[in-house]
Amino acid sequence: MRFLIIGISMIAGLLFTSCGNNDQIEYKMTVDFVYVNQANNTIRFSIREPAIGDSIDVKLNPKAQSSTFSYEISGAPKNPTPENCCQGVLEGNIAPYSIIILSDELYVVHENEKSVLISNYKDNIISDRHFWYTYTFTEGDLENALPCNGDCDDL
Repeated sequence: MRFLIIGISMIAGLLFTSCGNNDQIEYKMTVDFVYVNQANNTIRFSIREPAIGDSIDVKLNPKAQSSTFSYEISGAPKNPTPENCCQGVLEGNIAPYSIIILSDELYVVHENEKSVLISNYKDNIISDRHFWYTYTFTEGDLENALPCNGDCDDL
């Protein structure tokens, strides 16, 4: 009888251990940010470059030059949608560098607005775990430019 109780206890323990395995699944996805310049000015800004893990300066010439940046994301939502997945990715990669240089004399701050909010991007679903976001700079983005006072390169 004692062996029967020990056997049942061992089987129950094994079942409990195998059923209680709560290893979390880490979901991954790809996010692309595309920046297009439709304005009449050359635009310069900084963004974190995934390949080097540091910020780089981006220069977009007037009228339709673009640049694309791809990010491989770990810890993504299980069921991502373009509306819920990527604001944090955007904030981590462009928000710290939200100064847009228009010339040696003028700059614009996009802090907490415009190019820093994912809702201002046109989104495309490439696949269920790959989203593409496009932000187009227009003349309206360049309104309210501020003087650099000769120090635009230091911003």
